Amino acid sequence: MSRSLLLIPLVLMACGTKPEPDTTVDTDDGVPEDTFVPPTNEDTDVKPDPNDSGTTFAWELEGRATVAPRAKLDGWQTLSAKWLKRGEINGPPRCMYQQRVRDWDHDPATKDLPNPISADQFDLCQGCEFAFTVTYTAAESVERYPWTVDSDTDDTNPPPADVVSTGKMNCGTLVGKQGAHPASDVPTDPQGWGFNAGLDGDSNPRTGIWLLWVDRYNAWSAYSYDVLSDYDPQAGNFTWKGMSQPYTYY
Repeated sequence: MSRSLLLIPLVLMACGTKPEPDTTVDTDDGVPEDTFVPPTNEDTDVKPDPNDSGTTFAWELEGRATVAPRAKLDGWQTLSAKWLKRGEINGPPRCMYQQRVRDWDHDPATKDLPNPISADQFDLCQGCEFAFTVTYTAAESVERYPWTVDSDTDDTNPPPADVVSTGKMNCGTLVGKQGAHPASDVPTDPQGWGFNAGLDGDSNPRTGIWLLWVDRYNAWSAYSYDVLSDYDPQAGNFTWKGMSQPYTYY
Protein backbone atom coordinates (compact mmCIF):
# COMPACT_ATOMS: atom_id res chain seq x y z
CA MET A 1 0.00 0.00 0.00
CA SER A 2 1.35 3.38 -0.90
CA ARG A 3 1.59 5.78 1.95
CA SER A 4 1.13 9.52 2.15
CA LEU A 5 3.25 11.46 4.58
CA LEU A 6 1.74 14.49 6.19
CA LEU A 7 4.54 17.01 6.54
CA ILE A 8 3.89 19.78 9.02
CA PRO A 9 6.69 22.36 8.71
CA LEU A 10 7.33 24.38 11.79
CA VAL A 11 8.60 27.85 10.96
CA LEU A 12 10.23 29.82 13.73
CA MET A 13 10.38 33.48 13.02
CA ALA A 14 11.96 36.34 15.01
CA CYS A 15 11.70 40.03 14.44
CA GLY A 16 12.73 43.32 16.10
CA THR A 17 15.87 44.09 18.09
CA LYS A 18 17.68 41.75 20.44
CA PRO A 19 16.48 42.37 24.04
CA GLU A 20 18.88 43.29 26.84
CA PRO A 21 19.68 40.41 29.24
CA ASP A 22 17.69 40.34 32.49
CA THR A 23 20.13 40.81 35.42
CA THR A 24 17.52 40.70 38.19
CA VAL A 25 17.53 37.79 40.62
CA ASP A 26 14.23 35.94 41.17
CA THR A 27 13.82 35.24 44.89
CA ASP A 28 10.18 34.16 44.66
CA ASP A 29 9.70 30.75 46.30
CA GLY A 30 6.12 30.44 45.08
CA VAL A 31 4.82 27.26 43.46
CA PRO A 32 4.77 27.56 39.66
CA GLU A 33 1.36 27.44 38.02
CA ASP A 34 0.38 24.03 36.71
CA THR A 35 -0.16 24.44 32.98
CA PHE A 36 -0.40 20.71 32.14
CA VAL A 37 -3.41 19.85 30.01
CA PRO A 38 -4.36 16.16 30.13
CA PRO A 39 -4.66 14.48 26.72
CA THR A 40 -8.09 13.73 25.36
CA ASN A 41 -9.29 10.48 23.84
CA GLU A 42 -10.00 12.14 20.52
CA ASP A 43 -9.11 9.95 17.56
CA THR A 44 -6.50 11.84 15.58
CA ASP A 45 -5.77 9.06 13.08
CA VAL A 46 -5.97 10.19 9.48
CA LYS A 47 -9.00 8.59 7.85
CA PRO A 48 -8.22 7.08 4.44
CA ASP A 49 -9.68 8.95 1.53
CA PRO A 50 -11.20 6.43 -0.93
CA ASN A 51 -10.11 8.69 -3.77
CA ASP A 52 -6.49 8.64 -2.65
CA SER A 53 -3.80 5.98 -2.90
CA GLY A 54 -3.32 3.52 -0.08
CA THR A 55 -6.91 2.33 -0.09
CA THR A 56 -8.05 -1.26 -0.53
CA PHE A 57 -10.50 -2.51 -3.12
CA ALA A 58 -11.92 -5.83 -4.27
CA TRP A 59 -13.47 -7.32 -7.36
CA GLU A 60 -17.12 -8.21 -6.91
CA LEU A 61 -18.78 -10.94 -8.93
CA GLU A 62 -22.53 -10.53 -9.28
CA GLY A 63 -25.11 -12.07 -11.55
CA ARG A 64 -28.79 -12.64 -12.14
CA ALA A 65 -30.54 -15.13 -14.37
CA THR A 66 -33.97 -16.54 -15.11
CA VAL A 67 -34.00 -20.32 -14.74
CA ALA A 68 -36.47 -22.97 -15.80
CA PRO A 69 -35.07 -26.31 -14.49
CA ARG A 70 -34.10 -28.74 -17.26
CA ALA A 71 -35.22 -26.16 -19.80
CA LYS A 72 -33.52 -22.79 -19.88
CA LEU A 73 -31.11 -20.35 -18.22
CA ASP A 74 -30.69 -16.77 -19.39
CA GLY A 75 -29.11 -13.81 -17.62
CA TRP A 76 -26.09 -11.62 -17.01
CA GLN A 77 -22.92 -11.69 -14.97
CA THR A 78 -20.83 -8.67 -13.95
CA LEU A 79 -17.36 -8.19 -12.51
CA SER A 80 -16.68 -4.81 -10.95
CA ALA A 81 -14.05 -3.12 -8.78
CA LYS A 82 -15.25 -1.41 -5.61
CA TRP A 83 -13.63 0.43 -2.73
CA LEU A 84 -13.59 -1.30 0.63
CA LYS A 85 -14.14 0.41 3.96
CA ARG A 86 -13.51 -1.73 7.04
CA GLY A 87 -13.72 -4.75 4.77
CA GLU A 88 -17.13 -3.82 3.39
CA ILE A 89 -18.11 -2.55 -0.05
CA ASN A 90 -18.12 1.24 -0.07
CA GLY A 91 -19.82 3.03 -2.93
CA PRO A 92 -20.69 2.21 -6.53
CA PRO A 93 -18.49 0.25 -8.93
CA ARG A 94 -15.53 2.03 -10.51
CA CYS A 95 -15.09 -0.37 -13.40
CA MET A 96 -17.56 -2.95 -14.64
CA TYR A 97 -17.36 -5.81 -17.12
CA GLN A 98 -20.52 -7.64 -18.16
CA GLN A 99 -21.20 -10.95 -19.91
CA ARG A 100 -24.40 -12.55 -21.15
CA VAL A 101 -24.84 -16.07 -19.72
CA ARG A 102 -27.14 -18.64 -21.35
CA ASP A 103 -27.57 -22.37 -21.41
CA TRP A 104 -25.94 -24.19 -24.32
CA ASP A 105 -29.18 -25.02 -26.15
CA HIS A 106 -30.47 -21.41 -26.12
CA ASP A 107 -27.30 -19.64 -27.16
CA PRO A 108 -27.51 -18.99 -30.93
CA ALA A 109 -23.75 -19.56 -31.23
CA THR A 110 -23.80 -23.05 -29.69
CA LYS A 111 -27.29 -24.52 -29.93
CA ASP A 112 -26.46 -26.55 -33.06
CA LEU A 113 -23.15 -27.86 -31.65
CA PRO A 114 -22.61 -30.97 -29.47
CA ASN A 115 -22.95 -30.19 -25.76
CA PRO A 116 -19.58 -30.74 -24.02
CA ILE A 117 -21.35 -32.05 -20.90
CA SER A 118 -23.28 -35.28 -21.42
CA ALA A 119 -26.55 -36.30 -19.79
CA ASP A 120 -24.93 -38.81 -17.43
CA GLN A 121 -22.59 -36.09 -16.16
CA PHE A 122 -25.59 -33.91 -15.35
CA ASP A 123 -27.07 -36.88 -13.47
CA LEU A 124 -24.06 -36.76 -11.15
CA CYS A 125 -25.38 -33.44 -9.82
CA GLN A 126 -27.57 -35.32 -7.33
CA GLY A 127 -29.98 -33.16 -5.38
CA CYS A 128 -29.45 -30.22 -7.73
CA GLU A 129 -32.41 -28.00 -8.48
CA PHE A 130 -30.94 -27.36 -11.91
CA ALA A 131 -27.77 -28.01 -13.92
CA PHE A 132 -26.77 -26.56 -17.29
CA THR A 133 -23.89 -26.03 -19.62
CA VAL A 134 -23.56 -22.24 -19.52
CA THR A 135 -22.02 -20.09 -22.24
CA TYR A 136 -20.51 -16.63 -21.91
CA THR A 137 -20.39 -13.78 -24.39
CA ALA A 138 -17.22 -11.72 -24.65
CA ALA A 139 -16.94 -9.32 -21.72
CA GLU A 140 -17.50 -5.65 -22.39
CA SER A 141 -16.98 -2.57 -20.25
CA VAL A 142 -20.26 -0.92 -19.25
CA GLU A 143 -21.41 1.87 -16.96
CA ARG A 144 -24.35 0.24 -15.20
CA TYR A 145 -25.72 -3.15 -14.23
CA PRO A 146 -27.43 -4.85 -17.18
CA TRP A 147 -30.52 -5.75 -15.13
CA THR A 148 -31.34 -2.16 -14.12
CA VAL A 149 -33.42 0.26 -16.13
CA ASP A 150 -33.17 4.02 -15.75
CA SER A 151 -36.58 5.51 -16.48
CA ASP A 152 -35.43 9.00 -15.45
CA THR A 153 -33.96 10.78 -18.47
CA ASP A 154 -33.56 14.14 -16.74
CA ASP A 155 -29.82 14.84 -16.82
CA THR A 156 -30.13 17.45 -14.08
CA ASN A 157 -30.87 14.79 -11.46
CA PRO A 158 -28.18 12.69 -9.79
CA PRO A 159 -27.54 9.37 -11.54
CA PRO A 160 -28.89 6.13 -10.03
CA ALA A 161 -26.71 4.47 -7.42
CA ASP A 162 -25.64 1.68 -9.75
CA VAL A 163 -24.05 3.98 -12.31
CA VAL A 164 -20.28 3.56 -12.38
CA SER A 165 -18.48 6.42 -10.67
CA THR A 166 -15.55 8.20 -12.19
CA GLY A 167 -12.48 9.03 -10.16
CA LYS A 168 -8.94 7.95 -9.57
CA MET A 169 -9.78 4.25 -9.75
CA ASN A 170 -11.27 3.28 -13.09
CA CYS A 171 -10.83 0.66 -15.79
CA GLY A 172 -7.83 2.50 -17.21
CA THR A 173 -5.88 2.72 -13.97
CA LEU A 174 -6.85 -0.78 -12.86
CA VAL A 175 -5.52 -2.28 -16.08
CA GLY A 176 -2.59 0.08 -16.61
CA LYS A 177 -1.33 0.49 -13.03
CA GLN A 178 -2.74 -2.44 -11.08
CA GLY A 179 -2.19 -5.06 -13.75
CA ALA A 180 -5.85 -6.06 -13.88
CA HIS A 181 -7.13 -7.98 -16.87
CA PRO A 182 -8.81 -5.96 -19.60
CA ALA A 183 -12.28 -6.97 -20.67
CA SER A 184 -10.84 -8.85 -23.64
CA ASP A 185 -9.03 -11.27 -21.27
CA VAL A 186 -12.08 -12.28 -19.20
CA PRO A 187 -12.63 -16.04 -19.83
CA THR A 188 -15.46 -17.07 -22.13
CA ASP A 189 -15.11 -20.87 -22.02
CA PRO A 190 -18.43 -22.65 -21.32
CA GLN A 191 -18.92 -24.07 -17.83
CA GLY A 192 -21.20 -26.58 -16.17
CA TRP A 193 -23.39 -24.85 -13.58
CA GLY A 194 -25.49 -26.50 -10.90
CA PHE A 195 -27.30 -25.41 -7.76
CA ASN A 196 -27.97 -27.52 -4.68
CA ALA A 197 -30.02 -25.97 -1.86
CA GLY A 198 -29.22 -28.71 0.65
CA LEU A 199 -25.43 -28.42 0.76
CA ASP A 200 -25.19 -25.27 2.85
CA GLY A 201 -26.62 -26.96 5.94
CA ASP A 202 -29.48 -24.56 6.64
CA SER A 203 -33.21 -25.12 6.26
CA ASN A 204 -33.71 -22.35 3.73
CA PRO A 205 -34.72 -23.94 0.39
CA ARG A 206 -33.67 -20.83 -1.52
CA THR A 207 -30.06 -20.61 -0.39
CA GLY A 208 -27.49 -23.21 -1.29
CA ILE A 209 -24.19 -23.95 -2.98
CA TRP A 210 -23.37 -22.95 -6.55
CA LEU A 211 -21.62 -25.88 -8.22
CA LEU A 212 -19.30 -26.12 -11.21
CA TRP A 213 -18.54 -29.19 -13.31
CA VAL A 214 -14.86 -30.16 -13.05
CA ASP A 215 -14.14 -32.31 -16.09
CA ARG A 216 -10.69 -33.30 -14.83
CA TYR A 217 -12.18 -35.08 -11.81
CA ASN A 218 -15.49 -36.01 -13.44
CA ALA A 219 -17.36 -34.39 -10.56
CA TRP A 220 -19.35 -31.37 -9.45
CA SER A 221 -17.60 -29.07 -6.99
CA ALA A 222 -18.53 -25.90 -5.11
CA TYR A 223 -17.57 -22.80 -7.07
CA SER A 224 -16.73 -21.08 -3.80
CA TYR A 225 -18.27 -21.34 -0.38
CA ASP A 226 -17.93 -17.55 -0.13
CA VAL A 227 -20.27 -16.96 -3.08
CA LEU A 228 -23.78 -16.25 -1.86
CA SER A 229 -26.37 -17.74 -4.20
CA ASP A 230 -30.14 -17.63 -4.03
CA TYR A 231 -32.68 -19.53 -6.11
CA ASP A 232 -36.40 -18.80 -6.05
CA PRO A 233 -38.02 -21.72 -7.90
CA GLN A 234 -41.45 -20.11 -7.99
CA ALA A 235 -40.22 -16.94 -9.70
CA GLY A 236 -37.44 -18.78 -11.52
CA ASN A 237 -34.85 -16.25 -10.34
CA PHE A 238 -31.25 -17.22 -9.62
CA THR A 239 -28.77 -14.70 -8.17
CA TRP A 240 -25.15 -15.03 -7.11
CA LYS A 241 -22.62 -12.69 -5.54
CA GLY A 242 -19.06 -13.01 -4.28
CA MET A 243 -16.03 -10.84 -3.52
CA SER A 244 -12.35 -11.41 -4.15
CA GLN A 245 -9.59 -10.88 -1.60
CA PRO A 246 -8.77 -7.22 -0.88
CA TYR A 247 -6.10 -5.54 -2.98
CA THR A 248 -4.14 -2.38 -2.37
CA TYR A 249 -4.74 0.40 -4.84
CA TYR A 250 -1.49 2.18 -5.69
